[in-house]
Amino acid sequence: MGHHRHLHGPRGAGARGRGLGRLLFAATETEARRAGLPAIDATIGASNALGLGYYEKLGFETYRDFEGAICKRYVLDPITSRAGSRADHPR
Repeated sequence: MGHHRHLHGPRGAGARGRGLGRLLFAATETEARRAGLPAIDATIGASNALGLGYYEKLGFETYRDFEGAICKRYVLDPITSRAGSRADHPR
């Protein structure tokens, strides 16, 4: 059984460098842990250098790229996430 939620972070020049993305992610991580999720996935446009950099700074790791998108994962529970990653998200 999967849990999926789609979120969009702060965007635009006014949001950059103010820590809003990190605050939003901290709340997201807290709720994901509370829900017992093994990982948080993000799909970022391959041409979105700022978005890719943001997720990399947070500790997300790339697990797949396809059709102009890069898929990244932030592991919350290494054991559960590792077991599901091979079947659910092939590289």
